[in-house]
Amino acid sequence: CIYTHPQLASVGRGYTPDSGLVQAESRFGGNGMAVVTGDISGGVRLVATDDGLLVGAQLAGVGVTEMIGLLGVLIGRPVVEIASSVFPHPTRSEAVMVAARGVCRALATNK
Repeated sequence: CIYTHPQLASVGRGYTPDSGLVQAESRFGGNGMAVVTGDISGGVRLVATDDGLLVGAQLAGVGVTEMIGLLGVLIGRPVVEIASSVFPHPTRSEAVMVAARGVCRALATNK
């Protein structure tokens, strides 16, 4: 966690094009709570193996240092479990669900 403005938080592995990993992002610009509070900077990136296991997350924006702990616990779990979980609305944490659904779409496209 880096307590700057915007906050930055990271856990696990990062994504590079030659890593053999899958990634998807969700920007806070499309997040209801971010829009209502007026701070849409940043977003969520989730990184997964080609068999759908979460291996990393990178976040930037308001409150992301409070979200990263849970993502750390989820390392090694199937991303589909995150994508199918219930997230309260409106919250910034919904961006995690949106990114997880993006990973699931990317995995389905790669098959």
